[in-house]
Amino acid sequence: IVLNQLATIRVTPNLKIGFGALPNELVDYLFGPVVGSLFGGGMDIIKFMLKPDGGFMPGFTFNAMLAAFIYGLFLYKKPLSLKRMLAAKLVVAVLCNILLGTLWLSMINGKGYLALLPARAVKNLIQWPVDSLIFVLVAKTLEQAGVPCAFFKVEVFQDYLRMLDICTDITGRKDLYEQHGLAIQQAIQGTLDAVPQDGERPTVLLI
Repeated sequence: IVLNQLATIRVTPNLKIGFGALPNELVDYLFGPVVGSLFGGGMDIIKFMLKPDGGFMPGFTFNAMLAAFIYGLFLYKKPLSLKRMLAAKLVVAVLCNILLGTLWLSMINGKGYLALLPARAVKNLIQWPVDSLIFVLVAKTLEQAGVPCAFFKVEVFQDYLRMLDICTDITGRKDLYEQHGLAIQQAIQGTLDAVPQDGERPTVLLI
């Protein structure tokens, strides 16, 4: 959201080059189509809530999720190259931006689909190689920097402990694993041990 607002160069009133899509695309590249599509849809809704521009159009949220799914299919666990990114960007530009995006705009503005199509096609085809090159350069720079990353699914306390173990390994602060992991585990176990095993147990309302 911040990148979209601050790191954008407007070439013409209808053509802009920026880094707003990079976080979404990096999530698709690192975590795959499913996580990427959920992230893309969520970010689209959050951006609308923070800075609404007219009425909410679910079609654009669908576009964000579909684009993320496509990027994930092309990029996840595959060698990163400009050719691969160009192919992914072309599919997204044609399907999501030119065809579907123009349809949603025509529905919102009440303008003819074919009247909007040429300008949007030209805009997206101009941005296509530029955006592809920007992503590849940024992604390769981050890879060479050796920035560690991980995705965690935390549903039970043992998942939390595993996540904390990995994070404190990365930071070298195993004392925090003791403090915020094992100490809490002992406190939880102490509470469980204090509950009578026989007889009537208390009823608890968790809100």
